Amino acid sequence: MDALERRELEERQAAVRALLRYPLLTAVEPDPNAFKLVRRHARWLREWFAEAAGWSLRVDNGLARLQKRVPGSSDCTRPAAADRSGSPFSRRRYALLCVGLAVLERADAQVTLGQVAERVIAMAAEPTLARTGLTFSIATRDERADLVAVVRLLQNMGVLSRVAGDEQAFVN
Repeated sequence: MDALERRELEERQAAVRALLRYPLLTAVEPDPNAFKLVRRHARWLREWFAEAAGWSLRVDNGLARLQKRVPGSSDCTRPAAADRSGSPFSRRRYALLCVGLAVLERADAQVTLGQVAERVIAMAAEPTLARTGLTFSIATRDERADLVAVVRLLQNMGVLSRVAGDEQAFVN
């Protein structure tokens, strides 16, 4: 293997690792260099992920999205982690994640944690969601911790980025 082939192999390995860590990459977040590698090796990566895992990869000018096959309902091997301890998300946090994403979809480019909390409370009170039994407030520390866990997950995924402040202060 010559130097050029070795470099290509290393770049492809780095691109695979990046996509496994961040299935959604943009030209800006969470890793612009990884996005460039994914774009450079898009054809090879598409073929590799399709053959190795049955997953599809979509790459365009500003976005790379690895679409993993949805596991069966009995597969609980890869839950979302609430924090660094690796504690799995509860059903409540998963529901909060969905509502939070819906809120963020309608939010301005910059939004505070307090604004997200207010909008989540309002959306959870809408009749269609209220009928499911989902309620949310920020009255207790545990409820605020649930919201912060969701926000941190979204930060780790590159959906949100902190501009200022500390989420832990919101919990306390």
